[in-house]
Amino acid sequence: MKSWINLKEEIIDKGYCTSCGTCIGICPENVIYFDGEKIRGNAESCIDCGLCMKVCSGKSFDFKKFNKELFNVNYEDINMDLGYYNDIYRGYSNNSLIRRNGASGGIVTSILVYLLENKIIDGAITISKVENLPYKFDVKISVTIDEIIKSSQSKYVLIPTNKIIKQLKQLKGKYAYVGLPCQIQGMRKLKKICPELTSKICIYIGLFCGFNMYFEGTEFLLKKMGIKKDNIKKLEYRAKENITGFRVITKSDKKYFVDKDSYNYLNILYSPKRCWLCYDLTSEFADISIGDAWEKNGKGWSRVIVRTAKGKKIIDKVLLNENVYLEKSEENDIYTTQKQLLKYKKKWFWLRTKLMANIPDYNLSLKKLSLCENFIAFLLYLCLLIGKNKILRSLIYIIPIKYINRISKTMCQGLKKV
Repeated sequence: MKSWINLKEEIIDKGYCTSCGTCIGICPENVIYFDGEKIRGNAESCIDCGLCMKVCSGKSFDFKKFNKELFNVNYEDINMDLGYYNDIYRGYSNNSLIRRNGASGGIVTSILVYLLENKIIDGAITISKVENLPYKFDVKISVTIDEIIKSSQSKYVLIPTNKIIKQLKQLKGKYAYVGLPCQIQGMRKLKKICPELTSKICIYIGLFCGFNMYFEGTEFLLKKMGIKKDNIKKLEYRAKENITGFRVITKSDKKYFVDKDSYNYLNILYSPKRCWLCYDLTSEFADISIGDAWEKNGKGWSRVIVRTAKGKKIIDKVLLNENVYLEKSEENDIYTTQKQLLKYKKKWFWLRTKLMANIPDYNLSLKKLSLCENFIAFLLYLCLLIGKNKILRSLIYIIPIKYINRISKTMCQGLKKV
């Protein structure tokens, strides 16, 4: 049988690991854990059950097979950029507090609140602030409306969400799950092994994801802003002012804010290399996928992709109860506003598969790029590689943050024109 040693040598050491945490959650002997940056384990306590290898989506996830099983469609017959779907909407929460505190339109929070209020779920798997550590976040099962609302907003830091499986095993009832594409893929593979466990999850809500970051990225930004961690009262990655951005409030109530375009360079410096090999931007294997509707930039709107009958049923109920406002949206809206990330994930990915070792097996056919596309894809890959250079990071740390912000904005504007 496969063991922790196999997981370490074949997955983690070779750079396949997404830190989704599915292996932690399924391990019957608590051998595997997350140290804040990396999945680790204790070989001496391993019983060689092989479950960690079976549920790992980092090395392989069959897009064609799971499309057939989940949606009963052939992968070749769908939009391969966005995945299978029934409807596309854009909208926002009708609760002004939820909308204001959400990453975009507060749709995820409104759905979870509705499901809990109407006793459709007993709780929701969310990412929340660690008590007494306002700069730290972890997965939890939120069982009250207040807990769900407090878990609003995206958190740009690696969190092994699927370790919650361990806690879920001890509970009865139904739960909603909110996660990133890699985390949802891990849960879909888990269902093959533990259908009785995953039947407790009645809805999968997936988030759009371009990159994630090591916590080191957050620490870097705090240092650039001159803020000590023990002086933080509140930290938000997607706070809303006139625009969306990173906001820190200190214990003396002093506020620091950096708009999102001004810190996007952190993706280059602190994204895990496994993120560079992700082929899923829009959480293609969720029941409902949620992202930003950037054409409504600054106004707090969400994009909603309804993929399954289960997802449609819930969206219809939420609409009927007027918890949210939704209007029809189209594929073209996504191509217009997320075109750079779609190109990065779905087109330029293929050049990276030629340049990087240990490529995940998605059961997909190699696509050819034009000379121009190859050139752009190579330049971005080169930037990602250079971003890992310690000397460059040291230089960026020395440069005043206002100049770094200008460079980051310029890069973002340049990519928007590609």
